[in-house]
Amino acid sequence: MTTSTPSNTYGRDAGTFIDSAAHSAERALHSTQDSAHKALDRLSDQASGLMERGSAAMHQRTEQLRDKARSGRDSTASYIQNEPFKAVLIAASAGIALMLLGNLLSRRSDR
Repeated sequence: MTTSTPSNTYGRDAGTFIDSAAHSAERALHSTQDSAHKALDRLSDQASGLMERGSAAMHQRTEQLRDKARSGRDSTASYIQNEPFKAVLIAASAGIALMLLGNLLSRRSDR
């Protein structure tokens, strides 16, 4: 019959405690890793959703700008057809103003 001494009992108890603590730490580590993976997956899904919404919004805004450009082009063409003399005067005035502005800026840069 084997008798256990107090030091053997304490040694076994300490070993059991250490094994239990190591097992608990390992479970905690796996649980933390799983939580981190799930959080990264959620962030990835959110980022993908944001990119898709941003792309859709940019596409929509581009279409709106194209429509406005077409509308402006059509309005300008209609104005030129209906008021050709005024259109030429406006274009000439704009050209003169741009030429004067260019001359003014070039004189300032020469100084």
